[in-house]
Amino acid sequence: MPPTEIRLERLAREVVSKVATARKAAGLAVEDRIHLSLKTDSEEMAAAIAGHAELICAEVLATALVDLDIAHTDATIADEPLAIALVKCP
Repeated sequence: MPPTEIRLERLAREVVSKVATARKAAGLAVEDRIHLSLKTDSEEMAAAIAGHAELICAEVLATALVDLDIAHTDATIADEPLAIALVKCP
């Protein structure tokens, strides 16, 4: 059974929460813009990110989702794997 839109939105909102925690851990100011990289092997998490990329970026002040060639921090949301990396925009 394919994931429901409600589940995908919930996953996306959890991604926002995890990224907000990563921003805080990185010592970023509330107004700092970031480049954000999100990686997952989960089809459901990938669908949530793709379907709600605009929401995620707006909520965490990311200019866009990009592929950063830096270490990612592993996280789990609803048993779905996620790796997060972010850098402050210049």
